[in-house]
Amino acid sequence: MPRDEIARLARSISDLAAAVRQAEAADKAEIYRWLGLALTCDSGKEKVLVEMNLNQHSAATRGLPVGVRGGT
Repeated sequence: MPRDEIARLARSISDLAAAVRQAEAADKAEIYRWLGLALTCDSGKEKVLVEMNLNQHSAATRGLPVGVRGGT
């Protein structure tokens, strides 16, 4: 991969991260669902468990639930 293509990719990832940080909660949930992420918050331990199915051909890859339990 050429160096300029790598730089463009890195910038686009940075732009996506900034957009997710600024997104409303419902929009973040949709982004996470689209990416196939499942997040579970444990407010007692102040930790978030993040799971992702990397099998793009699996029916479970998209539409995984996003849930937050406890205070946000």
